[in-house]
Amino acid sequence: MVKEGKAMLGTIGLLLRNSAGNYFVAGVVSGGAAEKSGKIRDQDQLVAVNGRRVQGLPHDTVAG
Repeated sequence: MVKEGKAMLGTIGLLLRNSAGNYFVAGVVSGGAAEKSGKIRDQDQLVAVNGRRVQGLPHDTVAG
């Protein structure tokens, strides 16, 4: 399942994919904050948001 990240992430221009409770970047939206930062790339694993680990959290909690 791929969803745009909104809930924990705010609207930063990421598409996320959940694989067995782990979250990976499935796409970076052109012109979004993630692309502008240059620090996030396709297939990166999302480990934590604001110090909170995301592994095992429901997809809607992480991606909204």
